Order: sequence, then C-alpha cells, then structure tokens
Amino acid sequence: MLSRTSITVVDPALLLRAVEVYEVDRLDFAEAYLVACAESSGVGQVASLDRSIDRAWNSPASRAEPTTTRAEVVITVAPRSSTDW
Repeated sequence: MLSRTSITVVDPALLLRAVEVYEVDRLDFAEAYLVACAESSGVGQVASLDRSIDRAWNSPASRAEPTTTRAEVVITVAPRSSTDW
C-alpha cells in the first residue's frame, strides 16, 4: 500500500507501526494509530474508554481511564437570519 505512487504518506514509519499494532495486538485501526502516535511522540498514556488498547503489550504507551463517567456534548445553534433563506 505504501509503495504506490498515488498515495502520499506524511510519516511512513508511523503508519507502518500503526499497521503492526493493528495486526499483532488485534486493535481497531483507530486505536492502533493512537498507540503508534503516542509511541512516536513520547506520550506515555492515551486517554480512552476503549480497553482494547490495554492489549498493546509491547508498547510503552498505556491507556488511562478518563476520570469522568459520562460524555458531555455542548451544541450551540446560532439563529439564522432571514438572508440565509
């Protein structure tokens, strides 16, 4: 995939590490990419509710359980002016 000229990758080593974590530790690719990013940036922990990150045994990055038990979403709706119609 990375050898194709039609695909431009900013950090091939990071992407290859994410694929390795994905394959070896059986994580979803999003979590594997988080683990690879944490490793490459020197971040020791990843805040996530997804406990599958704990399976990345050969990684120096670990999962930190968020301290809140619920997600808060704030949605702001701006009133539309009559010119927007």
